Amino acid sequence: GRRVVFLIDRSSSMKGKRFQLAKEHLIAFIGDLDSGVEFSVIFYNNIHEVAPFEGLQRRSDTLVSEISEWIDSQSARGGTNILTPVVNALEMEPDTIFLLSDGEFEERVPSDIDRMNVEGVKINTISLHVASDSLEKIAAESGGEYRFVSP
Repeated sequence: GRRVVFLIDRSSSMKGKRFQLAKEHLIAFIGDLDSGVEFSVIFYNNIHEVAPFEGLQRRSDTLVSEISEWIDSQSARGGTNILTPVVNALEMEPDTIFLLSDGEFEERVPSDIDRMNVEGVKINTISLHVASDSLEKIAAESGGEYRFVSP
C-alpha cells in the first residue's frame, strides 16, 4: 500500500516477549517502507489508543528514527477493544491496514468491521501466539491476508 495504518494490540496479554517482538518487527517494517509511503501507527487496548501523530505521515529517515523511539516506549496493559481503533484507522483513508493481536474478538466483530469498511480497505491481520478465527475472517472479508505467528 501507499497509505498504511498499523493497529497494534497493547493489552496486558501482550506483555513481555510478545509485545517486544511486535514492537521490533513494527520498527523493522516501518524502516523498510519506501519513501513515498504515508503511514500511521495506533497502539490500542480497552482503556484508550495512542498514536504518535494525527493522520498519515510521509516516511522519512528522521520520522523513522523518531517513531522508533516512540514505539519502543510503549507498554502493554488493559484489555482489548478493536472497533474504535479500526474506525479511527479507516477515517485516515488508508489503502491498507495491518492489524496485530494475540487473541480472539467477540463473534460480531468481523462483521462489524466489514460493515464499517465501506471503501474496501484491505486489512491484513497477524495473529500472535494464538490462531484466531476472527482475525482470519477480518482479513478474508476485506481481501487481506491472515498470518499466524508463534513467538
